[in-house]
Amino acid sequence: MGWSLLDESEQEFFNRMQMNAAREHRDHVEGARYDDVRERHAAEIEDMRQNDLSEQYFHDECVRAQALGMLETDDTGMPDLTEYYNYLIRLDEYSTRQYE
Repeated sequence: MGWSLLDESEQEFFNRMQMNAAREHRDHVEGARYDDVRERHAAEIEDMRQNDLSEQYFHDECVRAQALGMLETDDTGMPDLTEYYNYLIRLDEYSTRQYE
């Protein structure tokens, strides 16, 4: 009987408002329940991003070492940058002495 006071467009608007309120409530309840999942996923994404940056840095170091002819490989075939890092240390020590 209550709907008889509303025309069809008003009834449709009222139904949409009820559905929006129900959807907003559901999103709030489910969002609160799944906040920990979102936080964990965000942390995992950040870890992957940091890992990618680290790998990119290592790759760049290998490219620089190779350009200087200082890229060696260890027994397992992995890049060994010891000579390159020792060169960087010596270079830093040299430049520090120059400006003291």
